[in-house]
Amino acid sequence: MKALEDTNTRLKREVTELHRKLGEVDAKANGNEQYSRRNNLRFCGITEKETEDCYDEVVKFCDRELGVAIERSEIDRAHRIGKPQHDDGRPRAIIIKLTLAFTASYQY
Repeated sequence: MKALEDTNTRLKREVTELHRKLGEVDAKANGNEQYSRRNNLRFCGITEKETEDCYDEVVKFCDRELGVAIERSEIDRAHRIGKPQHDDGRPRAIIIKLTLAFTASYQY
């Protein structure tokens, strides 16, 4: 009986330690995810077209609506988010990943 109690106590300590480590790993993963998104921008309300180039749409939108000149070469990735919503008519957002962190921190 004593051996079972000792084993149970040891296993409880291990579980507690594993929960603590899991919390640390989860916090680090969240930090890494946030860090990887630091160069991302989301654009809402840009009309969706059947055949479109999201890179060009964002460059034109920034120039026309924001008065900001962004070069296509400053955009690493650009795509619509989610599945097409044919029934509600709202365009999906476009998310872009800028090539350089300082581009995302411009104060316009």
